[in-house]
Amino acid sequence: MNKRIAYYFLISFILLGITTIYSESYVSFLPSILLQELVITGWFFVWEAVSLIFFDSLDFYHRYRTYKRLYNALIIFKEQK
Repeated sequence: MNKRIAYYFLISFILLGITTIYSESYVSFLPSILLQELVITGWFFVWEAVSLIFFDSLDFYHRYRTYKRLYNALIIFKEQK
């Protein structure tokens, strides 16, 4: 999971960096649309990385607490007649 978060942040910084560098030089219609697509894609990867950090780690934490409670639970065996 951590490699995927780093990968998403890397892609987003590259895409947003490219659009920052080239945003002033293109004024025509088609290149400006492509740059806007790069901006949207870059912010999408930022959102995916942030959601992995906060939402998936929260799910992992709840699963960890459940397993810890089950591990520490008192188990009683009764013989049935």
